[in-house]
Amino acid sequence: MPEGRRPLGYFCRRASASSIIDRLIQTDTHACKQLKVGFVSDAHGNPLGLQGCISELHTRGAELIYFLGDAVGYFPLAIEVIEILRRHDIPCLLGNHDAMLCGLLPLDAGKDRVYGLSELAQRMDPVTREQVSKWPTRRRLEIGGRRLLLVHGSPRDELSEYIYPDTEASWFGSIDADAVFMGHTHIPFAKKFGHVLAVNVGSCGLPRDIGNQAACALFDTHGNSVEIIRIPFDTVQLLAMARARGKVADQVVRCLERRRLQSYAGEPHE
Repeated sequence: MPEGRRPLGYFCRRASASSIIDRLIQTDTHACKQLKVGFVSDAHGNPLGLQGCISELHTRGAELIYFLGDAVGYFPLAIEVIEILRRHDIPCLLGNHDAMLCGLLPLDAGKDRVYGLSELAQRMDPVTREQVSKWPTRRRLEIGGRRLLLVHGSPRDELSEYIYPDTEASWFGSIDADAVFMGHTHIPFAKKFGHVLAVNVGSCGLPRDIGNQAACALFDTHGNSVEIIRIPFDTVQLLAMARARGKVADQVVRCLERRRLQSYAGEPHE
């Protein structure tokens, strides 16, 4: 089914067998000559990192900001994260953690000792959870003559596939878009595949390379160019806030302590 303009409530069957959920597709068109667009992803219950990135993107002239999924998981402050996204009126994509929270993807009990999604589901009001479940899994933008594709994981598997800096992804060159923006790996990068600019915006909540530096991206439609931005946040303050609300797994604390990229397979994952 072609990905043309669709109302927010439009469902179409996902072709990939790797996911059991239906896909929401939304196309946004902005009739302007040029624009700066900000992207954040993978907040994972960290309101400090998210707010820091939003503030910096606005300071640098972002007129639109999009969130690429995974508001929840790891830190028990997801309700605060969702409130920040609401307050700034930021359109959101569904991530795999969001899907697990809403029962759209299976949740492994062992991994949930790190994710904390079952406990969050008990605290979150049903209306908010229902709203999260309706976030689309991909979005197409037409801005300043540029065609952008937004996903959480990858264009061929929106919730499950990881695209790392060294992933063989020459197939991106055949995508019908000028630029693709994604998250999921928590490791930012930008590179060209043919005419297509591929950008992983990293994580504003739990970076896997430099643990105390939130990542986001600022795209300029005029030059089809992007800047990866790093914003420090206070990990001591974050952990104090999080532990006052619930548990934080040791694996998550170790991620915050990193000061360089150790491996693309980072921990914890998914």
